[in-house]
Amino acid sequence: MNDKIDKAKRFARFGWIVAGAALLFWLGMQFAGPAPEEASGDDSAEHAAGGGDEDTIWTCSMHPQIRMDHPGQCPICGMTLVPVNTEEGGGDSDVRIVLSERARTLARIETVTVERLGSGDADKRLLGLVEPDETLLHVVTAWTGGRIDRLRVRVTGERVRRGQVIATLYSPEIYAAHQDLISARRQVATLAGGTPLALSSAEAALSSAVQRLALLGVPDAEIERMKTATRPIRQVPIRTPYSGTVLERLATEGAYVQTGTGLYRIADLSKVWVQLDAYESDLPLLSVGQAVDLTVEGMPGRTFSGHIAFIDPVLNQQRRTARVRIEVANPGGDLRPGMFAEAIVHARALGLGETALAIPATAPLFTGRRSVVYVEVPTEERPTYEARTVRLGPKLGQIYPVLEGLSEGEHVVVHGAFTIDADLQIAGGRSMMMRPDDRQRHSVAAVTPSIELKGQLAALVTAYLDGSEALARDDLEGAKAAATQLRAAAAAVHAEGAAGPPWARLGPHFEMHGRQVAEAADITTARQGYGVLSEKLTELLTIFGNPLDTTIRVAHCPMAFGEGADWVQRGDATQNIYYGTQMPSCGDITATLPGGARLGSDGSAAPSGDATPSGDAAPSGASSGSGASSMAGMDHGAMAGMDHGASTMSTMPAAHTAPTSAADTTDDPAEAPAAVYRRQLAAVMTRYLRAERAMAGDDVDAAKSAARGMSAAIRRVSPPPARAGAWSAIRPRLASGAGAVARAGDLAAAQRAFIPLSAATTRLVRDIGNPLHSALRVAHCPMRNADWVQTGATIRNPFFGTRMPTCGSVTSTVAPMGDGQ
Repeated sequence: MNDKIDKAKRFARFGWIVAGAALLFWLGMQFAGPAPEEASGDDSAEHAAGGGDEDTIWTCSMHPQIRMDHPGQCPICGMTLVPVNTEEGGGDSDVRIVLSERARTLARIETVTVERLGSGDADKRLLGLVEPDETLLHVVTAWTGGRIDRLRVRVTGERVRRGQVIATLYSPEIYAAHQDLISARRQVATLAGGTPLALSSAEAALSSAVQRLALLGVPDAEIERMKTATRPIRQVPIRTPYSGTVLERLATEGAYVQTGTGLYRIADLSKVWVQLDAYESDLPLLSVGQAVDLTVEGMPGRTFSGHIAFIDPVLNQQRRTARVRIEVANPGGDLRPGMFAEAIVHARALGLGETALAIPATAPLFTGRRSVVYVEVPTEERPTYEARTVRLGPKLGQIYPVLEGLSEGEHVVVHGAFTIDADLQIAGGRSMMMRPDDRQRHSVAAVTPSIELKGQLAALVTAYLDGSEALARDDLEGAKAAATQLRAAAAAVHAEGAAGPPWARLGPHFEMHGRQVAEAADITTARQGYGVLSEKLTELLTIFGNPLDTTIRVAHCPMAFGEGADWVQRGDATQNIYYGTQMPSCGDITATLPGGARLGSDGSAAPSGDATPSGDAAPSGASSGSGASSMAGMDHGAMAGMDHGASTMSTMPAAHTAPTSAADTTDDPAEAPAAVYRRQLAAVMTRYLRAERAMAGDDVDAAKSAARGMSAAIRRVSPPPARAGAWSAIRPRLASGAGAVARAGDLAAAQRAFIPLSAATTRLVRDIGNPLHSALRVAHCPMRNADWVQTGATIRNPFFGTRMPTCGSVTSTVAPMGDGQ
């Protein structure tokens, strides 16, 4: 009963509390008055209902190409759409991003100024191992056979001096010979007062005994001591002819040894070697004679100096490194064999001078071959950054040389670039994942040069042609002299108006790589520089046309640099500048340019420049067919995978388009139809090989470009009547395969389409023949049960690319037409 009364009281108190709270709320509302007019209206209702600004753009974080004017879900992945920040991003360009001051602070954006490389010197750090100098490594041997009675040096690590007795042994031969010597000496003394004939015989016996000991290897000083002995010696001393440290004891007491048996291995550690492991990308920065500083963990604060004495010409197949030998003076013996050492090599970028630009290694963003940096736009009121595709040289310590894409004085982002790129991607701009390859060229407008400019360009082209002819005959000095003239001609070019922008882009390359050739220490370096000069010259011929009054020709070598490369020459006969007299006829003439004619987008001769108005769009990528596509643009690595079968420059990138056959232009009426047919087939094969190399490197854009060029080359083939049947049987499959690769939407589709294309190409070389002037190889992939055609003997699988690059084997070699199978 009492419990019920208590519950009733508590309920009553709760009711009074609720009533009081309601009364206070009503009084507060009365004194507060009506809501402000600004807070009421349709806008409040709209925001309360979850509406948004009509100008708000909604996108997907994973698929920024989705742009919608209302919220919802991504039609691709189903994620909730997010609004695009109207205060950040959204500049007037798809390569710019605008940040607020707060966003820049949160992202910790840092920039540095683009400066000149200066001397081009930088520190390259490599790891190595201390080893004895092989030239100071010796083995002390027994100069006579016998039994070792005593080892005077019993432990390794002990130092010995030259002439020191390190062992004694009993030698029956020495014992008998010494006994004969003593007997002969006594005989001479006995017959000293006898007849001359008897004395002469005794002296001859003594001389014979001495000669016997000498022939047994007894040193002269030891023989003189043995002459005065009264008894034959039982223990023969073995002396070391070298000073140094005992690294290994090879004999034991009581053992019988023969003449020449090793007793000790001794090394003079006053000079040691440090064997470094250098990766392929490091090799272009190293040369014999370079200064090196060494540090070891066991002696912090100390630095040892040495120089590069040798660079191994053979690469380790498993580790992909080459041994680099450093010679270091070690008078105190502080550097001990087996120590780990860190070498700081004072490297210099080959072919780069004081005019080259440099940026910190933290500035570029890499995705495959692309190198993207973000540049601060100084003219904007708010923090604005622009994405820029650049071409970089090999890494030098903590910097990258910039070959193209930046100007001195610009500010590049060195911290926070990835954050900026992510914002640009969400804003739907061309982030690093959506930009074209850094070696892909854009459309360029054809320009009709003025008479003055034409003369200036003619001097440049003439100097180039002189250098190419010098390289074709292995004349390094002639090539260097021509490169010097080329640089002077490039400096004398003054392009104005429509010719200004294209020349501003091409001119520095002629200066930079002309200098590389002019200062080349060997012909290999000169040919590397000419690979880039050739690429830029074909681009010049695309834009300005042939400035000479005479005909020039574009030629292609499928083996150069392991990827194929173009060059320009005067004569009709192939004069290979990349192999010289070693393989002078390797390659094909792919285009013929009379005076004033332009190089078309597919490598053929376009109409005369005089017939093309200035500003008309010339097809793009004319020179992108160059397999030498800027060696200087090798990645942070780049200088990697040097194929000795193709000189030392196998790091050259695959080209994106291929040149056409010379038959694409007007053929010489006097030329045999069979020769024209072969050149047309060579154009088809050249494009296939470029597509094959691109597929092996997972470069689907380059493969599609080459396939499009292959389709155009297939359409131009006109076989002689006697060979029309064989071509008609293969042509449909070639055309179908090339078209399928050109239309592929992604890498996987291109790999599938490349199988029937390769099957048709394999049939071409087997049924019709190899139209090139160098051997081709047919390879087989067991995983795909398919064949393909390639140039080198090293397998590069186009069906799996970088996933399984070595899957397969070469099954046959096809010799050039007319050279036998």
